[in-house]
Amino acid sequence: MSFNKKHVPQLEELKVRHLERGDSYLQVFEKADCLIGQTESINYIYLHLNRINGKTPDANSETIDEVLVLLNTAYDRLSQISDLSLASSEIKKVINYITIKQ
Repeated sequence: MSFNKKHVPQLEELKVRHLERGDSYLQVFEKADCLIGQTESINYIYLHLNRINGKTPDANSETIDEVLVLLNTAYDRLSQISDLSLASSEIKKVINYITIKQ
């Protein structure tokens, strides 16, 4: 069994490539088990993948977005403390799960 990781470019480069190549460029990221890169870039990908796949935001999406901002802030702070690296990695898993399911 393998684990498919995909590196995501910086947000500006991602937007340029998306504009040049269209939605099919972003669909490549959908097959990955894990995206590695800036949170803003990953959020951009998931936002457009949801649009491409016909998932529309519901009434809870604003609340979920607020929670994701708080979780990302907590992750950023925890990841800077070496004794809490395990906790920060678990928070990152929660962030990724919520982002995917959103």
